[in-house]
Amino acid sequence: MKKTILIILTLFSVTNAIAQTQNVDSLINVLNTQKMSADNKLQLYWDILLCYWNTDLDKNISYATEAIDYANKEDNILWRARFNRAIGMSYYFKGEYDLSLHALENAVGFANKAGNEQEENAAYIQIGNMYLAAGNLELALKYYTDILPALERLGQYEVYANTLSNIVSIHNRLHNPEIAREYNRLAMATAEKYNLIRPKMFAYLTAGHMYSEEDKLDSAVVNIRKSYEIGQTLNDKAHLVTCTQMLSGMYSDLGDNENAKKYAAECLDLAMEFGSKQKLLVAWLTIAKVNFNMKDYKQSDMFASYAWEADSTDLEQALNASGYLCGSNIFLGNTEKANYFFQKYIYIRNQLNDKSILNSLADMEIKYETEKKDIQIVSLKKERKLYIWLGVAGLLFAAALGFVLWQTVRSARREKQLIATRSVLDGEMGERARLAKDLHDRLSGNLSAVKIGLSDNREALKNVCDKLDYCIEEVRRVAHNLMPPSLQFGLKIALGDFVAQFPNIKFHFFGKEERLEERVEFIVYCCANELITNAVRHSGAENINVQLVQNEKHISFSIQDDGCGFDEKSVVKGLGLKSIYDRVASCGGKIDTVSSPGKGSETTIELKTQNI
Repeated sequence: MKKTILIILTLFSVTNAIAQTQNVDSLINVLNTQKMSADNKLQLYWDILLCYWNTDLDKNISYATEAIDYANKEDNILWRARFNRAIGMSYYFKGEYDLSLHALENAVGFANKAGNEQEENAAYIQIGNMYLAAGNLELALKYYTDILPALERLGQYEVYANTLSNIVSIHNRLHNPEIAREYNRLAMATAEKYNLIRPKMFAYLTAGHMYSEEDKLDSAVVNIRKSYEIGQTLNDKAHLVTCTQMLSGMYSDLGDNENAKKYAAECLDLAMEFGSKQKLLVAWLTIAKVNFNMKDYKQSDMFASYAWEADSTDLEQALNASGYLCGSNIFLGNTEKANYFFQKYIYIRNQLNDKSILNSLADMEIKYETEKKDIQIVSLKKERKLYIWLGVAGLLFAAALGFVLWQTVRSARREKQLIATRSVLDGEMGERARLAKDLHDRLSGNLSAVKIGLSDNREALKNVCDKLDYCIEEVRRVAHNLMPPSLQFGLKIALGDFVAQFPNIKFHFFGKEERLEERVEFIVYCCANELITNAVRHSGAENINVQLVQNEKHISFSIQDDGCGFDEKSVVKGLGLKSIYDRVASCGGKIDTVSSPGKGSETTIELKTQNI
């Protein structure tokens, strides 16, 4: 079967990474033995990181952490930005995307505070790379396209060319060959014009991928080998993993099993040296494919199992893994296992067939091109627009004044309603807390005392004691649901404790874990409780994913299930759903639900914490 190839291009420094050719042991020896100025020591840390960033992730993280501590001590904001960017990149190579995003957002903040636009651009690109590695193509493309004009304006041509190649890789995966070809042409032209080695390496790689998508495998191999040779001169193990993966797959499709097996083995060795979970996933699936084509189904099953167990949430990789597992076990005669992974393969393939993301990406592309044209048109129309606006200025002012007055009256009414709703919710929260405390401290205690008094006659009153045990447990459960004690430690912990009750629910947290206003945490928890309970009771889902995303400006909660779904137009809001909408409205938030019969459902709640 043909395998969709994931190309992850990595950008670290905004200048040529010449320090990679240095002897890292000698740099570390200088760091440990010689006294030097703060500026020289910070630069030395950076040179060490450049040596390790694509060869040893654990050492890179270790030295980056040490460098951040030193930069904090020296209160050097610019270097704090650079070192946070370095450690963020290492974390996303290891597949730890929440840690990566946290570090990269710190890098953006420090770069902005230092007033260094180039460093801020580099951090934004790394966030795009992180989303690309995580499989979120829409966010990755948004970051890349948003940053292109600034890179071109500042003359950051190496980063500009690499970013173009990243955009090519996304459009290749989305099967937009014409768009991909145009961006690749621009990337190659930029690399040739300014003699940029690393961008040229990436441009050859994306060109090879395009030829592969068009089944022109001979041309694809030529371009990938050129990219591979440049990667060897730079000792870029992350890039070499991708090249060997692609070469192995192409030789396998060409029927050259000897070369296919050779590059697959090299791919695995490089991935193990590099220490990236994502790269290991790629290597395992590469070997699984080669063994499947060579009819060594036992080996194919083994390596595909490694990939499936490591991460089955990346849909494209999971599709490949389930396909090899299904096919191998058919030939091995393991009917039950083959059928299980056949069902998984069908389910994942159906998810990938959702074309909504294509429309979203096309809209962003159109928006970017439109904005570029608008800049040129505006300058030509300014004079004519000036006379037009002068003619209608009086009318607009009168209309605006009337609108402001109407909006003021409307806002006042809405504010009164909002205050009333918040008062009711605040009263409910206080009453819940009081009732939960009374249930736990008074009623639960009294029931326990009754049980002790009755337990003297154990045989005669065994049934009574059993019922009292049930009542005591029920009181505790009710008290916990009314006002969970874990909420005092924060929303993340409270939701994690609640979700832990259900074996088929996975909880994910992204962003900065910071305490919010008590009322807001209570509202989000209550909404989450109601939505999760509804999904468990009514959806019939096998898997439920709960996600909480929090940063300085927003908090977002979503629950997604693969259950029976429902018709959004015909659904009737019961008391529970109405309560959720009222709570979200009281914080000025919004709630969005997407569902259809037989295709599961997803509900997202978003709040702007700055406005609460």
